[in-house]
Amino acid sequence: LYKVVDYSVTVKEYKRISGKVVNQDGKAIPDAYVMATPYDNAITDGYDVTDDNGEYNIYVAPSRFNVYARLETGDKESRATVPNVNATKDVVANLTIKGVYIVTVKPEQNITFLGWHPYDEEGYWEESICDGNVFALPMGTYNLATRGFYSEDGKLYEYTATIEFDVESDVEVVPTITQDEIPIKANLALGTNNINQTWGDDVYYAFTPSSDGEYRFKSSFPQKDDPMIEIMDETGEAVVYSDDDDEDLNFDAYAELEKGHTYYVRLFVQTSSPDDGGDETAVGTVKISKVLK
Repeated sequence: LYKVVDYSVTVKEYKRISGKVVNQDGKAIPDAYVMATPYDNAITDGYDVTDDNGEYNIYVAPSRFNVYARLETGDKESRATVPNVNATKDVVANLTIKGVYIVTVKPEQNITFLGWHPYDEEGYWEESICDGNVFALPMGTYNLATRGFYSEDGKLYEYTATIEFDVESDVEVVPTITQDEIPIKANLALGTNNINQTWGDDVYYAFTPSSDGEYRFKSSFPQKDDPMIEIMDETGEAVVYSDDDDEDLNFDAYAELEKGHTYYVRLFVQTSSPDDGGDETAVGTVKISKVLK
């Protein structure tokens, strides 16, 4: 005998809490953390980070929520709250964080900076407190630094940028940039690429796909070697990083790439030190193939 059991499931359509986070002057605050927490018996919560226009979207099951925006800058935290937001339907909740101002970084090169860090006279870097070329900070004196990559005229550069400034109102700052051109050892192609590089060195290659799509980068090195790969786009931003796959120390990376754009591939191979009887060079292959959908 079989008993019929009725499993009834009530599905509630999620509602959207959206809005804009601004400062006391009505200017958009990017990269603010916005959270919706239960006001009463809500079973869900949610969060988002504001975009360049200070806008956010959070999707929740219908209920009431407290919505707050938080801007963290090291040991300082500024926030604003809208209590008891009725999200039984799509609703707008705008927030104003007071006491913060807009900082615009204006480099000579076309660089979007990632992860500005406070640093001291000895060069010690603390945790990142803001990103990009436009961000918001409370009043104070700041020494910030960042490092990264960018490309220009087909060349790849590694840079360090520093900015020192006071925030008493909105401010524009021009960073001091030191840079070094990174030599590109070779252009990689579809198929098997032979790799021969010095143990423990970061070595850079270039790859320009002939069509849009997903590409696979699969290494084959001796068991004693541990290769790692990072693929960066033309702005120097990381597209993918891969170390070990599920079977051994070789990497197996997948990346969505665009036709005609040059991508920079950083390879690092860790193995036994030559002082411990290891080889001075790491020899292996990287096979590049396009994933067929």
